[in-house]
Amino acid sequence: MKIAISGATGQVGSKIVRKLMNQSDRELVLLSKRGIGLQELQGKRATVYTGDIKEPAFLQQSLAGVDTFYLMFPPQNNVEDVIGHYQIILDNAIAAIKQHRIPRVVLQSSYGAHLESGTGPIVGTYLAEQALNATDADFTAIRPCYFMENFLWFVNSIRDNGAIYLPVSGKASTCFIATQDIADAATAIILDNQWQGNQVKELCTDCDLTFDMVAQIIGNELNTEIQHVELTNEEAIKSLTSPEVGFSQDYAKAFIEIHRAIESKYLKFEFANSQKITQAMPFDVFVKKYLKSPLGNV
Repeated sequence: MKIAISGATGQVGSKIVRKLMNQSDRELVLLSKRGIGLQELQGKRATVYTGDIKEPAFLQQSLAGVDTFYLMFPPQNNVEDVIGHYQIILDNAIAAIKQHRIPRVVLQSSYGAHLESGTGPIVGTYLAEQALNATDADFTAIRPCYFMENFLWFVNSIRDNGAIYLPVSGKASTCFIATQDIADAATAIILDNQWQGNQVKELCTDCDLTFDMVAQIIGNELNTEIQHVELTNEEAIKSLTSPEVGFSQDYAKAFIEIHRAIESKYLKFEFANSQKITQAMPFDVFVKKYLKSPLGNV
């Protein structure tokens, strides 16, 4: 069995790779734009392909002989056309899946991917699910909720200002998940040979936390006061498109749209019985493990 992992050095992909190397004897095909950190795996049941999945020839070459393809869309916050970015990768992936008749595809999608508009870049995963459902491959969409790792972006503002700045009300709530839990669930699906046809797995863990509560949890773990500060849309665009952050105008607007959709409760799970991950990482444990160290003494 040959398994291809796109985004193999990313937050989720790198953890899937580690688990597969430790838990299975499957042959791996690791796709990465730069391949940083993958060199030591080359030849140890793994073949590393470095290149851009926006280039058709790259996927056509690297996916030959693959039995299972884990597809994710690498975030690229400086693109001028966010959905166009998704569409290019999707078109290339569909062409390679059909060319090589890949029998199984697992997509790293998102909660809210059942909604065709109003969710920023998540619309790209909506389009991907629709297109992959129409192929002959057995297909699973994994829909995780809001990444806890997103708060690593705020190390500097937490340290310098004791604040997290987002275009969403502090009273707005959603579910949060650590990328390790996504990787665990994804690996189990990749290695499960029993499922057939098309299915959706919605992953939720720490639910009904407001952004004010998240700031309080971070503050409690750091023994300092941290506050959530809601940005207006105008303030958010100015901040996100600054040279220090580097978002394009289109990506900044899409980022804002996600958070306003959370605030209005429009962005939500499709199914009432979404898979609650048992023994998942709580938010306070995530802070201790991943956020506390880079912040040091705030």
